[in-house]
Amino acid sequence: MKRNSTFSIRIFQFSIFILFLSNNIFAADAPKPILPGGNDKWKLKWNDEFDYSNAALDNAWYSANGAQTWILCSRWRENAVVSNGTLKLMNKKEVRGGQNWTSGSIWTKQQFQYGYYECRYRYAAATGTNNSFWLMSQSAPTVGKKFELDINEGHYPSDMATNIHNWTDVTTNPTTGAQTHPSSSKSFKFSTTPDVSIPLETPIITRKIRLTSNYATHFHLQEFRIYNVNAAGFPSAISATADNDVTGLTNYARDPLTKVTSSGVYGAGYELAKVADGSLTTHWVSQTAGAKWIEFEFSADKTIGCIQFVSGWLSGTTYNNILDDYKVQYLNGTEWVDIQSLDPSVAGVNFGRDFHYFGLKWSADSLAFYCDGKQMRSVKNDFCFSPAPVYLSEAIISWAGTVTDAIDGTQMEVDYVRIYDPTTPSATPTEQLLNGGFEVTTAGSINWEMTRDLLNYTSYSWLKTDPGDKLVSLRVKSESSSNPFAAILGQKVALDKGEYLLRFKARSSAVLPADNKFVFKFSNMYTDKTMFMNDSTPRVVIPTPEWKSYSYKLNLKEDYSGKITFGFGNLGTFDLDSISLVRLGDAVVSAVHAPATNKVEVYGANGKLVIKSETSQHIEVYNLDGSMLVSTQVPEGESYITLKRSGILLVRLRNKDGVATKKVLISFDKKI
Repeated sequence: MKRNSTFSIRIFQFSIFILFLSNNIFAADAPKPILPGGNDKWKLKWNDEFDYSNAALDNAWYSANGAQTWILCSRWRENAVVSNGTLKLMNKKEVRGGQNWTSGSIWTKQQFQYGYYECRYRYAAATGTNNSFWLMSQSAPTVGKKFELDINEGHYPSDMATNIHNWTDVTTNPTTGAQTHPSSSKSFKFSTTPDVSIPLETPIITRKIRLTSNYATHFHLQEFRIYNVNAAGFPSAISATADNDVTGLTNYARDPLTKVTSSGVYGAGYELAKVADGSLTTHWVSQTAGAKWIEFEFSADKTIGCIQFVSGWLSGTTYNNILDDYKVQYLNGTEWVDIQSLDPSVAGVNFGRDFHYFGLKWSADSLAFYCDGKQMRSVKNDFCFSPAPVYLSEAIISWAGTVTDAIDGTQMEVDYVRIYDPTTPSATPTEQLLNGGFEVTTAGSINWEMTRDLLNYTSYSWLKTDPGDKLVSLRVKSESSSNPFAAILGQKVALDKGEYLLRFKARSSAVLPADNKFVFKFSNMYTDKTMFMNDSTPRVVIPTPEWKSYSYKLNLKEDYSGKITFGFGNLGTFDLDSISLVRLGDAVVSAVHAPATNKVEVYGANGKLVIKSETSQHIEVYNLDGSMLVSTQVPEGESYITLKRSGILLVRLRNKDGVATKKVLISFDKKI
C-alpha cells in the first residue's frame, strides 16, 4: 500500500488536473495493475510486505522522533505500527513535542536509484491529512541537484499530487527571509463536489484569473472567490459567510476595481454581478450553448493564495448540476496556465476507503508517475541523478482541508513497497561510432585514426557530397604501393556481446572489380581475434562506381574492446560515408554525432580504484572469470572504490547516456 500525500502545490510551474477515471477502474480496492510495459519487463530488486513483527520495522527503516515545526503534528516511532501484514501511520490528538497532534513518518536505511517504485496504500480518512509516498536525496550530490520526488502527496478523499522539488537552488528574500525553490507540481482529483478550494502553497502573481468550461448546457456558479496569501488560512468553500470566517482575508473577486466578464448569461435574475456578491443564494448562470467562461481582471498584479468556487443549485439538501468540466487558469503575462482542471470522464473515488497503487518510473532520462497502472504524468529528468531513500509519511497540515477532531484515530495504511529493476538495461544511444558521417573535419576531432603504407602514394581528403550542403565524405586515393592495403581507417570501440548491424555507403573509381576491393574487420587488441566472426578473416567489399549502401549483420560472441578497421586497396580512389554500428533490438538513431571526449582515466593505487572523469559514469568491475565485483555510479571528477582483491581485473565504464567510454584490464595490487 502506498502513502498518500497532501494536495500541496509548490509552484514555479504548476497544474492541477482533476481526472475522473471511470467507476469500474476505481471502484473498491483497485486491482493489481500490470507494471509499465508489461510484468516481464521488470524484476523485483527490493520490497517490504510488512509481514513481520512491529519491532522488526527498525531493521530496514528509520523513523521520525520529535517535533516537526513545519506541519501541525510531531511524529514518533510509536505512531508507526506494523500489524496484521500492513504498516499503519497513526494520527492521534495528543500534546507531544510542543504540538497538539502526533503522527508517523519512516524512511528506508537503504538508498535506491532508478527503476520502478510502487506502493499500495490507502489514506487516513479525514480532511487535513497528508498521505505521502516519496523520495528525497540526503546531501548535495556531485551530479544533478538535491531533489524531492513526491510520487503521491495525497489528500482525503480523492486528491493525488505529484511534485518535483529542486532543493539545491534555494533563494532567500533579503527583506522577509522567506525561502523559495524551483518546483513543478501537477495534481489530480478523482471526485466531483459542489465546493472547490484550491490553496496554493506557492502563491502565483497575476493580473487575470479565469474559469472555462465545455459543460453541455448552462451551469450555476453560486460564488467565486480569489483570496490573498493569508497566514491564518482560508475558510470552507461551502460557507455562506466565507469572507468573514478567517481574519486577514481579501477577496479580490469582490474588489470594486476588478473587471468581471463572461461568455454570456442564461437570463434575467442570473446576472454576472451575482457570481461575487458574498451570497450563495444568488447565482451567475452561463448561457446554454457554446464554450463558457468567466474572467476576473485586476487593476494591478495580485499575489494569489487560494481560489474557491461553489457550483450547482440546491434543492433541499441535494446539489444538482454540479460542474464536472472546467479549467481554472491564470495569465502568466503571455499565456494561460492551468491551475486546476476537471475531466468529466471520471467518477467518485475514495482513497481513504480503498487501497490503490501509486508508482514512479525513474530513469536518467525521465520521470513518469502512475496511479493504478495508469500513467498520470511524464516529464524529462533534469536533475534527479543520485540515490535516495524511500519515505512513507503521514502529516496533518492546513492546506489539506479542514483540520478537525475527526482526524483522531485515523491512519495511513500501507500494504507494501516494491522496487523493480528493468529486466534488460535501459535503452541507450544506439550509435557506437563517433563521426561516422565525417561531419567533423577539423584536425584532431575526426575520431578516426588514419594510417598509410606510403605517405607519398596514398592521400586522404574531404569530398563534398552536395555543393549545396556542408556534408562531406571521406576520399581515400591509393595510387601505387606494394602493400595490397595501402591505407587503413580505424576507430576504437567498446562493445557488449550481442548482435550488431554495420552499415555504410561506398563507391570506387577503379575499373577492374579486383582492384576495387576494400575490407573491414574487428580485431581484439589483446588476442588479435575477431570476436564477431570468431576468426580474424576480413570481410571483403567490392563497391561500384555509384554510391551504394551496404549492411552486415555481425554476431559478437564476447565482450569486445578493440578497433573497427577499414583497409583500402592500392589502386584507385575510394569514397566512404555514413558509417554506423548499432546494436540490434535498439532503435536506429540517424543523427549527426559531434565529437565527444568523455575522457576517463582509471587506475589502481594504494588498494583503491581511482576514477577521474569529465562526466558521471557507471562503472562495472569484473574478475577474469566473468564474476562481477562492483556495479555503481560514480560522479564527475575524481572518485575512489576500495577493492579487497588483487590480480588482473576488467573495468568497464559508460557515461550517463549509456555510451561506452572505456574498457581496460588493470593489474590491481591489494593494499588494505
